[in-house]
Amino acid sequence: MEMEKMFHMNAGLGDSSYAQNSTMLQKRALNLGEPLLEESIL
Repeated sequence: MEMEKMFHMNAGLGDSSYAQNSTMLQKRALNLGEPLLEESIL
């Protein structure tokens, strides 16, 4: 499944490691939510 490849986490520092992917997903969530937050404040 494509979803499994996207969210699969491994130990270590490689491309599919938890350390690499957890920050990537957090940054993406922040980037997606930032315009909504700014719009609601203004």
